[in-house]
Amino acid sequence: MVNAYIGPTIAHYLEALDASLRARGIERLAIVKSNGGLASAANAARFPVHLIESGPAAGVIATAVLARAESEPNLIAFDMGGTTAKTGVVIGGEPRLTTEFYANRFEDGVDRGGYPIKSPVIDLTEIGAGGGSIAEVDAGGVIKVGPRSAGSDPGPACYGRGGTAPTVTDAHVVLGHLAADGFGSDDITLDAVAAEHAIRTRVAEPLGWPLARAAWGVLRIATANMAEVVRLATLRRGLDPRDFALLAFGGAGGLHAADIAREVGVPKVLVPPLPGLFSAIGTVLGELRHDLVQTYLRPLDALDPAAIGAVFAHLEARAEALTAAEDLAEPEGWRLERWLDVRFSGQLFELILPAPATVDAAGIEATFRAAHRETYGYDLPGHAAELVSCRLVARHPVWERGWPNAAHDGCDTGIRERTIIGPDGSEATWPVVPRGRLAPGERCAGPLIVEDFGATVRVLRGQTLAVRPSGVLEIAEEFHS
Repeated sequence: MVNAYIGPTIAHYLEALDASLRARGIERLAIVKSNGGLASAANAARFPVHLIESGPAAGVIATAVLARAESEPNLIAFDMGGTTAKTGVVIGGEPRLTTEFYANRFEDGVDRGGYPIKSPVIDLTEIGAGGGSIAEVDAGGVIKVGPRSAGSDPGPACYGRGGTAPTVTDAHVVLGHLAADGFGSDDITLDAVAAEHAIRTRVAEPLGWPLARAAWGVLRIATANMAEVVRLATLRRGLDPRDFALLAFGGAGGLHAADIAREVGVPKVLVPPLPGLFSAIGTVLGELRHDLVQTYLRPLDALDPAAIGAVFAHLEARAEALTAAEDLAEPEGWRLERWLDVRFSGQLFELILPAPATVDAAGIEATFRAAHRETYGYDLPGHAAELVSCRLVARHPVWERGWPNAAHDGCDTGIRERTIIGPDGSEATWPVVPRGRLAPGERCAGPLIVEDFGATVRVLRGQTLAVRPSGVLEIAEEFHS
């Protein structure tokens, strides 16, 4: 139903975009899909439902490529922009997928319900907490941050574009984390007076608090909300965040990542070069990918190998039609992978397991129970397991997917100092370092602020900053014996 509803609009848009690019001499247009793969414009137009979560998925694609390049197989992708904060998990260098997600339907800013989408999608957890999230005091005298957002127009009060509501970005400006020219943009000069007025009149005065306490209250609520999203993506999926590094990107990711890692227990934070453009970079790093699924509901102890072979043969015929329509790659480079969706009878969710070369019900069940224990922490002895679907994945690498080392050209801008306001109103001087001055191999002790194009990184007291050969920043806790 969703595919049919959005199909004509998406098809018309992609056809016009493809024609426009070809007129300019650009012959190949690849579209990112929500499963982390790419498709031609023609195939994307046929199945537009596969594009619904493609934007956030691009950031996780880039995370997976960087994970392999940096020998960090387990990463938590933390993407904080202007309206939302999103997390996804990369395990063993591969994004974690889910078999279902829910597409919400909003009218006039109100959630009107939505539709379950039964197609493969990168497993993302999202919350309405971004730099533009609005802070307000409710009737009970409690600060709430988000999900309402000031957006980009008019944006936070400090943008000087007519916004009056206090936001997370305004709180950072009040406390000195962001300077007037800290965005590295000629289009925006932050207005500290407007930020202070918004926080004072909408948060501090209603609570009877000093300005600094109110601004810190906004940031602490936002950080707590985002830390909970990281827990949802890890602990509540049977994963220990201490086994991961947190990769922070998006315009606001570096402002909060050190606090979130400390609260959740993640041992280190990585910040890639150009973090504000990281998701955009991910759009050119993916592989061609098509996921085809056929429901085949059977108890594991009643599996018929011949029938399952027939299901996969049907899926392979469908895959051949899809891959033949791809104009982005040579036809001989495709790799086909067989997978099975398995669950305990009565469950509403499945685990995706590699299909064995020879269908063996006992072996499939043993693999499923081991995976269930690893993922959720328990087994159900004596409870029957069942096959839900057969899944075929067609993949084509298209091009070599490596992560380039960032060139270090130096920077003429000197190291500055800035006054940072503490929760009790006390003042401290922090060094402010342009990212271009940080050469590979360099190490610095916090507290300090790193200013990048379109993004700012905070390193807290008790943390160290190291620059990797690739230009990736690593923030880790200092431990003293």
